[in-house]
Amino acid sequence: MIPSHARLLVLAAAVGALAACATQSAYRAPVPSEQAWATDFQVEPVPQSTPRWWTLLSDPSVDVLVERAFENNPTLDRAVATLEEAQANAGLAKSAGFPTLGVDAGLTRSGGTSLTESASGDDAFTMSSASLGFNWELDLFGRIRSSREAALRRLDARDIDAQGVKLAIAAETASGVVDLRSCRYSSLVQKEQRESLEEVLALTRLRASAGSVAPAEVDRAIASVEESRTDLASTNQLCTEIAHSLVVLTGQPLDTLYALTAPDAHAIDLSTQDFSLTRTRMVLPANVLARNPAVMSAERELAAAWADIGVARAERLPRLNLVAILTGQWLRVAGTSSDTTTGSLGFGLSAPLFDGGRGKATVGAAQARYHRAAADLEIALRQAWRDVENSLSALEAAQLRHHSARESLRASIRLLTASEAQWRAGAISLFELEDARRRYAQARDNTITAACDGSQAWIGLVQASGNAAITSESNPNELPALSYK
Repeated sequence: MIPSHARLLVLAAAVGALAACATQSAYRAPVPSEQAWATDFQVEPVPQSTPRWWTLLSDPSVDVLVERAFENNPTLDRAVATLEEAQANAGLAKSAGFPTLGVDAGLTRSGGTSLTESASGDDAFTMSSASLGFNWELDLFGRIRSSREAALRRLDARDIDAQGVKLAIAAETASGVVDLRSCRYSSLVQKEQRESLEEVLALTRLRASAGSVAPAEVDRAIASVEESRTDLASTNQLCTEIAHSLVVLTGQPLDTLYALTAPDAHAIDLSTQDFSLTRTRMVLPANVLARNPAVMSAERELAAAWADIGVARAERLPRLNLVAILTGQWLRVAGTSSDTTTGSLGFGLSAPLFDGGRGKATVGAAQARYHRAAADLEIALRQAWRDVENSLSALEAAQLRHHSARESLRASIRLLTASEAQWRAGAISLFELEDARRRYAQARDNTITAACDGSQAWIGLVQASGNAAITSESNPNELPALSYK
């Protein structure tokens, strides 16, 4: 006959062997297929990202407002709260793998008067008890382990989401500052254009009163002034809307935003301005798609969904608990007392016998969620490819447009200077002068727009690549900037 304690040891050894069993194979992260890139760029195997990447724009306003946006942003606060919830859930899943120990104690006192007195004259009695309970679920088929794995992978996903939100806030703030600065410079250009047209109108009226030009020329000059005022009002409205978006994003008042992005009216000589758009090929990590926050988060969700399948399968299998109870009771009655102490150690086995197909349906639902997570990952990969390609294409186009706009600007300045001299001498009509002036204004606006688009494309590339190593062969300070000083 095998002693009882020996039988327990044998059973424990068998349980330990069963605990090594798993309901499915280990998770393997899918390897993205090689992408065919439409844009040519250099790659490097080991990326070196820049934590404060927005400082490469060399714009103090961006530096200040990005930090302000981080300080008080409800979107970031929400992401952090979600991350903290995931941390708590991971801790809860981890605790399921440990034994639990509980205590239960009680005290009862009863008394009364009896018609027949006892020898002690006291019928009161006191009973107290205490028990210590130990319970440990032995993870036979990996249910607890898979639950813990799913919680940890979702914690990873929420951590990546929080980092992605922070990256998006920085990108949106930098983009908003670039837009606002560009808009305000366009407004300044249009204001100068309007003032120039008003001077032309005054001179045209003098000439018309002297009979040097036809009255229709005055009407033409008035129409040009009013058109410029309309354009300026529309641009100012757009600037106000951009500023309001930055107020919501950064929590800063309008006065602060306008002070930080004020254009320098004495340093807007765009004829000699050399905008610092880099002309070198971009250097990106070879795994640029895998660095995208949405892709990283989707892959972690896929890993969690795979672990959920293991949990669902293990739920259909037996559970084994190691249970130990130590109980003590103390009784005092009629002046005498007694106590007893008992203990027990054993295993508790539970297993579903019939559930009407519920367990099978649960596994099927978990598998469907895994397939959905796989589709989400593929969608995220394709969107990341699109965003990187669009940003690279936009940056390349902005560089080409900026070069052309500068050449056009220089030519339009020469044309306008000559046309103004000819008009004052009476050699050309106001119509011809206005045509030269429109060419000049359009060239200035095109130059501002190209510089803005270049910076926006670079910011978009940072966000699409998850702030991977985006550098150039030139000095970092020569990255796209909207500094017109």
